[in-house]
Amino acid sequence: MKAVMQTSYDGIDALRIIETPSLHGQLMGTLVNVHFVPVLPWDVKSEMGLLPDVHADHLPKIPGYGFSGIVNASHLLGPAVGTRVVGATPTGSYAEIINAPIPIYLFTLPDEVSLADAATIFGGADTAMMILNSVRLKAADHVLLIGASGGVGDYLAQLLTSRGIAFTILSSQRSLAYTRQTFVDADSRSTIEELANETFDYVLDTAGDVTTLGKIERTLKTNGVLFTSALPNYQPHRQDIRSHFNNNPIPPKQYQTIIHMLATGQLVAHIDRIFPMQDVKIAQQRLLQSPSRGRVLLSVHESTP
Repeated sequence: MKAVMQTSYDGIDALRIIETPSLHGQLMGTLVNVHFVPVLPWDVKSEMGLLPDVHADHLPKIPGYGFSGIVNASHLLGPAVGTRVVGATPTGSYAEIINAPIPIYLFTLPDEVSLADAATIFGGADTAMMILNSVRLKAADHVLLIGASGGVGDYLAQLLTSRGIAFTILSSQRSLAYTRQTFVDADSRSTIEELANETFDYVLDTAGDVTTLGKIERTLKTNGVLFTSALPNYQPHRQDIRSHFNNNPIPPKQYQTIIHMLATGQLVAHIDRIFPMQDVKIAQQRLLQSPSRGRVLLSVHESTP
């Protein structure tokens, strides 16, 4: 089978597509024909060796962890062959066939949720849900969201709206029109100067730009919270605010909630582009260089989204 392989920390250009031995049915785990995988900033940072304190990777390895696809083989208690699923695997998802060894993090998809849309859940909707679990917002809180056009921020904006929490968006200038079109009820700004007279209880950062955070700190109230999902080692300049990072998984029931919300239209998956697996380098470069428009995906097996 074909798989993307990371053999060094030399970045995107060091990725290779190789032939590896095909997986066979196992006593534990479920084999899945992968159709789509999300292209995540964490993958790129790992390939550049920027996450030594978060991931102690052993190379070579297959990047990625989230996937959507169709069950190829399963143990007795797993989903039946042919079942459409979404899930995660610790052994890497950028491959034609993967083993999903953790049953509680493999979910059957209803007909209303496409495989492509489902691939935006891991590293996207689940991270947004994790942020809300971490900060416990109240309706009266004044919230600033940074990075609403990206794969995490997009879902976070939708979840905030579903909970009746008003928020302001700080967008890059190149994503401002898209952000305003997508989140018509939000107050979207494109410069920190426009926030000079604002004070926030929470800043929720999904973009991970150190310079922006350093400047935006002054908009936080005393004892305000800066939560970043992208910078595990960020240290605030102000001593009277709190900075938090969290990367913990959400409970399986909350994945079921996300899938239900997608199926019923309460959440919408925004997909920027879908690239074939052989264009993995182009896909990751787009993630770094182009304005965010939702999630970038890799298509592994050809399928109807």
